Amino acid sequence: MNALATDQAKRLAETIFQDSRLNGSVTAGLFIGEGKNKGKFPKKMGEVNIIEDREEIISNPPDILLTNFKMLDYGLMRHQFHNLWNYNFDNPELLQFLVLDELHTYDGAQGTDVANLIRRLKLKLNLSKGHLCPVGTSATIGKGEDSVKLLTEFASDVFGEDFGPDSVITEHRLSPEEFFTIKEDQLDGYIPRLVGIQQSRLGVNENYSDYILRQKRLWQIPDSTSKFELSQELKKLKIVKDISSVCSDTIVSLKTLTEGLSERNVSI
Repeated sequence: MNALATDQAKRLAETIFQDSRLNGSVTAGLFIGEGKNKGKFPKKMGEVNIIEDREEIISNPPDILLTNFKMLDYGLMRHQFHNLWNYNFDNPELLQFLVLDELHTYDGAQGTDVANLIRRLKLKLNLSKGHLCPVGTSATIGKGEDSVKLLTEFASDVFGEDFGPDSVITEHRLSPEEFFTIKEDQLDGYIPRLVGIQQSRLGVNENYSDYILRQKRLWQIPDSTSKFELSQELKKLKIVKDISSVCSDTIVSLKTLTEGLSERNVSI
């Protein structure tokens, strides 16, 4: 749980830092059972970190609290965490969203525990039914005519709120032809030399930023390209469209991928 939360915290920090509407206005805290050692954990928002110092989180609760269900349980029970909820006691409507990642995993005994935990949270903060907007994320919702009905019933059991069919947001995958808007004959056919590709593997103790910079240079993408612009640059490469086309329907083996790329480039 903590590894997932830590990864999400970094991405959340980057999103807030890079958005002028959020930077300096929205705070987020990581409440996962760590943060006791003074000076080790950040007390302020940063470019790649959210607030991690436990005392800072308790005394000045952030707008977004990233946690796991065990720490939320402690937060509701233990006296030393009582200040987390002071603003909520004054204004019960302050808490508006509750998000559970990987919703489909909350079944069986664990699902029952989390469902009761959510009900305790709403009871402690005196939240009326229908006020809280619960959100469940999952890449697994099942198939078949009853999938949406079963999913909404499951979400209702977990969150203790009503969900209708229109509350389910599904994924609609674009075909390669729809996704790649550049005409085939206008795509960049550049492919790095084999030695460059071999040397582009992640190095020992290499950090993420240095690795991405090397990849940009390998594919002749400007160093200044932001990660939000990177996808648009990659869409200009023919090899990216070819790989996406071969892999568009299902997971394929390396052998199938290489054969598919050869078939799409017989004239090269």
